[in-house]
Amino acid sequence: MKFKNDEMMLGFQKLGCLAHLMSISPVHRQQKLYSLALWATHAIAHDNVEIFFRNGEPVGYLIWALLTPETLSKLLDQAYVLHPSEWNEGELLCILDLMLPRGSMTSHVDAIKSRLAPASDHIVWVRKRKTGMFAVYGRNLCNRRSMISTPESLVEKLEVFVADEFIA
Repeated sequence: MKFKNDEMMLGFQKLGCLAHLMSISPVHRQQKLYSLALWATHAIAHDNVEIFFRNGEPVGYLIWALLTPETLSKLLDQAYVLHPSEWNEGELLCILDLMLPRGSMTSHVDAIKSRLAPASDHIVWVRKRKTGMFAVYGRNLCNRRSMISTPESLVEKLEVFVADEFIA
């Protein structure tokens, strides 16, 4: 049996890598398979997934979207699944999920920056904290010292930090 084309084969390879990586992560293995299908297939279709390898083995991944402030607000306020049209409709480059082996972030920063920098000068990283609250970390990729301007509606609802350790 063969795939229709190489693009389809690559998409299923990425999906397999994501499923494998999520299955070995204590945090991610709790997610339902249906959740993986909804989330990952749209990210793959929009080429918003990067798989990281070490010695030929997948060790981590990055999933992002270009969101509008309104879509980001919906994503943070509720259990919201992005519509396919929302993945690349805005200017806020938002890291939705990042999984790397502990202590390996610095070795992947250049790959992350080169993959994401063409998309936007600003980046936000949404993380759910143990308290259940979301934190939004922001960075201007062109100027280390300036913080992303966050929509007022988000500032009222969230803790906002500058993640100096994220993009150096």
